Amino acid sequence: MTESLVKAKEKGIYTSINLLVFPGVTDRESEIEGLIQLVRRTRLDLIQMRNLNIDPDLYLKAMGRGQGIGISQMIDRLRQEFPSLQFGYFNRTRESFYLNG
Repeated sequence: MTESLVKAKEKGIYTSINLLVFPGVTDRESEIEGLIQLVRRTRLDLIQMRNLNIDPDLYLKAMGRGQGIGISQMIDRLRQEFPSLQFGYFNRTRESFYLNG
């Protein structure tokens, strides 16, 4: 995946990734450092954050409890490091799920 992103940027293509987010895991220092390295290497344009959508108890039992810094602080840190990096979250709103009432 990384090489594809690098090659796309070399060709001037706008690049983005979907990042599955789970507070306490995604915002761990080691995860943030890995993400910083990825963005630095690939020069990503956009990170779309998506809920992991899993039972939190089941996930934490398998992955262990995390000591994250908070998702908003993670985003702030990435913005400081990469001012032109964009963030998105494009799940539909409740209103768009029920168009006919």
